[in-house]
Amino acid sequence: MNSTEKILTLGFIDKVGSATVRHAYDFFSDFESATLDDLVKFVQMIRKINLRSEGISAAIKKKDAIVESCMKNNVEICTFIDERYPSKLAKLAIQPHVLYLKGNANLLKNRLVAVIGTRMPTLEGKQKAKDYSKILCEDGIPVVSGLAYGCDTYAHKGALESDGKTIAVLPSGTDRIYPEENKALAQSILDKDGLLLSEYHPLEFVENYKFIARDRLQACLSEKVFVVETGVVGGTMHTVNFSQKQSRPVGVAVYKNMNISQRKGNAILLNNKNYNFFPVANFDDFKVFINEKT
Repeated sequence: MNSTEKILTLGFIDKVGSATVRHAYDFFSDFESATLDDLVKFVQMIRKINLRSEGISAAIKKKDAIVESCMKNNVEICTFIDERYPSKLAKLAIQPHVLYLKGNANLLKNRLVAVIGTRMPTLEGKQKAKDYSKILCEDGIPVVSGLAYGCDTYAHKGALESDGKTIAVLPSGTDRIYPEENKALAQSILDKDGLLLSEYHPLEFVENYKFIARDRLQACLSEKVFVVETGVVGGTMHTVNFSQKQSRPVGVAVYKNMNISQRKGNAILLNNKNYNFFPVANFDDFKVFINEKT
């Protein structure tokens, strides 16, 4: 069993998460010399749990199934010890011990900007999501978004329409596209040399908590974050909060009418005196925002 398989197996054991896997790696320095038995004993010691042999066997079986699925579907398994693992995630308190990458993983080396917003944008919001994504792609900057309904969808579409590159960060496995209505969009992203990225194995279904986890990855992978339209609560605000914690610059779209529900979050952010949100009223503002040194 190689290091990747050991990391996957540990992660599939009940009550063992990314922090524990990283702790085990730090203790042993590497996973090549340590046997799975060694790793299991260490996990039992630091977690103060008794792992039954049936649970270990089930984790190994699941690992085998996932490795086979990834090989069949051209999904790269990227663990935290791999060279391709994004250094941008280093600031996370708990980094995912594994990422599943389908498509052009080299995009992760680029400057990335996230374009995000409400699932129920106005017509003007939809157009801004597309237009600003096109500007990014014209400058050779891949667009990061979450493949959700609304602003995310139009951000990805804007990138594709300009023959640019885009990365979809998923709240589910790469073979369980959510929402299902965006399966064709996900395939278009791959067809145009883009990337689907998830910390969940390809067969894993979406759950509510995974949306917030997805939001933190969008913020951490991106050099900057741009908010198209957002209400007062929702996934966009989660991403903004994560961006603040990581000291990422956040641009916020400005509209003539800021009083409608889809833009009340924009107004709140722009009036926040504790964080320097960048107001973007037009294309020139946006170009200043994306080119301003961080």
